[in-house]
Amino acid sequence: MREDISAQCETNAALHGAIAECCGNDYLKQTYLGLLTKNMRLAHMSVSHVLKLRREKITLYDRMFDERDALVELIAARDADGAETLAHTHAEHFLEAVIDVIEHSDAPGVRIALSEGLDS
Repeated sequence: MREDISAQCETNAALHGAIAECCGNDYLKQTYLGLLTKNMRLAHMSVSHVLKLRREKITLYDRMFDERDALVELIAARDADGAETLAHTHAEHFLEAVIDVIEHSDAPGVRIALSEGLDS
């Protein structure tokens, strides 16, 4: 199933949608769902890129899928601190994947330099 890009994107959308539903703030929920739509497009692009062109990077996606599964378990266990820590790591791995797609796209010379971590 991990190589079924559409299924992975649907699973991610369902998970993130469920998280948005639980936030208890309609404004935040709508903002998050709007961002989620854009994020899912990036996710589909990056997973497609890796599966079709750069199979050596597949471990990054396996790790992200494992993180997603672990996040569900942490949320179910009501481990807010563990879920927050893993969510931050998961977001950083997603960012790495998107940057890899952009840098290896058909746009020559594109490089993205970021500060350390998402907090910077």
